[in-house]
Amino acid sequence: MPAFYSRKTVKPMENLPAISLPFLEEYPRKEALTCYELGMRDGGEPRIQIKVFPEIGAKSTGLWYHGAPVELYGEVWDPYLYLSAPWGSCIPYPTPNRVRDGRFTFRGETVTMRKFGRLRNSHGIAYDSEWQYEEPSAGADAAAMRLWLDIRPGDENYAAFPFESRLTVTYRVTERAMRFSYRVENRGNRPMPFGLCRHPFFMREDPSEPVEIKVEAADVYETTPDLLPTGNLLPVSEHPEYDLRQFRSLDSIRIDAVFTHLKGDSVFIRYPRRGMQLRIRMSGEFRHVVVFSVKAYPGLFPDNGLPETFCVESQTCCTDGINMHEKGFAESGLLVLQPGESREGFVSYEFEDME
Repeated sequence: MPAFYSRKTVKPMENLPAISLPFLEEYPRKEALTCYELGMRDGGEPRIQIKVFPEIGAKSTGLWYHGAPVELYGEVWDPYLYLSAPWGSCIPYPTPNRVRDGRFTFRGETVTMRKFGRLRNSHGIAYDSEWQYEEPSAGADAAAMRLWLDIRPGDENYAAFPFESRLTVTYRVTERAMRFSYRVENRGNRPMPFGLCRHPFFMREDPSEPVEIKVEAADVYETTPDLLPTGNLLPVSEHPEYDLRQFRSLDSIRIDAVFTHLKGDSVFIRYPRRGMQLRIRMSGEFRHVVVFSVKAYPGLFPDNGLPETFCVESQTCCTDGINMHEKGFAESGLLVLQPGESREGFVSYEFEDME
């Protein structure tokens, strides 16, 4: 009989091996970190599961279905997950992707985003924060966990993003899906800009496993060499290297790009050997999807024993969204909340049998 469950573990942080990796950003060190596993067992074996880490950005890893992971998973992954803030399926908020020079201007006020003594020019401030949370629940049809992050005057996050607010997220695991939902509340007395992204690191089990990606988008953002938007959109019909409107093999994709003008509410990752595809279904404000392939950067990642990774990221705004909005770029996707207003939405990862 299938049964949903939650399980808590605490992992000591001593004796973790040193790692060398691009984008290494350390958290304030802890002696131990807490992990919650949410899932469903069928006959004693996990059918679906995910791990959530409230003390390190409320990020997750190890989304797993019928005995095989689609997100990075396993002991070889642990040092990267625990010691490097951007790794794992993090939550870039309130400035997903890059911010030019780590500064944004909104309605005449310029903010320098600095936290833990470092300029914050990528992925915002939520991903390396310690979140508050409720103990998970496991019922007859789901296991779920609710977490929240408050940004208030006087804390490190407020110095980098001076807008009093709360971000709440919920992970909910059902028999064939994991749903990530969010709610943003403006608790201050002035308008607040924000963007939000869920940034999963997907994997394939071995280098020979076929994986295919489909993103039905009409356009991709033109960028500068440092991947900041120029304000121009490129039709994928005229740039075949970016054309993912039909399923394409991961081996043929060498890009780090932001897509927009999506057709429908879903993008797909297909695993033919498993006879399964992952439908990533999004609420309407997720108007942008980032596709990143490690093959776009030969030699970037050391030979460290990790499986090959790739990203398909659901994102509400374009890169450098606040600055682009203030420049009058109509396609920025920036969301603005008035005092007392809130906004909510979701990204759902749904496992489907291939036809």
